[in-house]
Amino acid sequence: MGQAARWIATGSWLLATAVGSPLPAQQVATVTLRAPLSEHPEPLSQPMALLELRDGRVLVADAKERLLYLYDFDNETATRVSRQGGGPLEYQLPSGIFGSGDSILVTDILQQRVLVLDAQGTPRRAHRLVPAGDLASTIMKVGAIVAIDARGRYYSESRGMTLVPGKMPVLSDTVALVRWTSVGTRGDTIATRVEPRSTPRMGGNPTDGMRVVLPLVTFQMRDTWAVFPDGRVAVARAADYHTEWIDPSGRSTPGPRVPWTPLPITEGDKARARKVTREAAEQGLKLGASMAAGSGQKMPKIAMEVEEPSPWPKVRPPFAAVRAAPDGRLWVARTMAGYDAAMEYDILAPGGRLERRVRAPKDVALIGFGKGVLYAVRKDEDDLHYLQRYRYP
Repeated sequence: MGQAARWIATGSWLLATAVGSPLPAQQVATVTLRAPLSEHPEPLSQPMALLELRDGRVLVADAKERLLYLYDFDNETATRVSRQGGGPLEYQLPSGIFGSGDSILVTDILQQRVLVLDAQGTPRRAHRLVPAGDLASTIMKVGAIVAIDARGRYYSESRGMTLVPGKMPVLSDTVALVRWTSVGTRGDTIATRVEPRSTPRMGGNPTDGMRVVLPLVTFQMRDTWAVFPDGRVAVARAADYHTEWIDPSGRSTPGPRVPWTPLPITEGDKARARKVTREAAEQGLKLGASMAAGSGQKMPKIAMEVEEPSPWPKVRPPFAAVRAAPDGRLWVARTMAGYDAAMEYDILAPGGRLERRVRAPKDVALIGFGKGVLYAVRKDEDDLHYLQRYRYP
């Protein structure tokens, strides 16, 4: 049961995810994105990362299909890059795409290795991030690679873990952003955050079936961070909504508080959170099953339950995610009133001052940046996603 528990925990961990008195909302200019410069006609199932190449084509990772594509806006073509597999130039789950000098680095979270492409998007070689061995334990110890800077240094989110034979691993409530010159060697902790433990609880046995209880932590105040190509890190703190800016030497400078208006959590929000948590858990189980199959094992039958918080938080956190823009600004995706509301982004200047806001069209969300442009995805009524290109506002 211990090994099965480890695969379940690893799969779920890979995908899982007192409020300070807020400042009153500040009146700053809001820019509304209108019609995109172009929209690519080929849909994606679940785009999760992209990188614009020098010639304007875009390399995109689709998490649901677990594939890489090269999107050409001029010719309206989408070309698959390599294929799924364990071969030298193949991948299992492309999860991040980063530029480093003349190379493009694609992290493969399931195989804990990097696929190296040339500047034209052609795979050239692959190298492991960590030594071969117990992949599940290694992933949970090293953490998920969340960024690679222009010098080729890796940044991972890592948290302490206690392994107890026959039981689910117990994770620490402290998450560290660790910078590695070479993953698996001694890394440097750049920043930390404290967040509620979301470790699943397990019962039953592999023969008769297992029961997994997954805590719901959707609306907890959670800090997050973004890494800029030059190695600077911006940390967004949720409790009072301010940022910390950490230079490559490790020196931290706090930014001013950002005005925001707390949004109450509704019954509709709770229903949506239950659905999203269950869907994420199911995807985690699928990942765990894929990893187990790759090691010659079989996952047992599993019944999944979602455990709600008691009590529920009263308000939503101020933001949902952050992205580092090429011009040094931080784009902060604000939490909105209702899941169907158009997305808005706080644009913070280097140092953390609120400069302006950008409002996206309904059902459109930012996914990345290019030369003088930003990229977004539009979701249609069939849950298909279309890649769009906008002029950088």
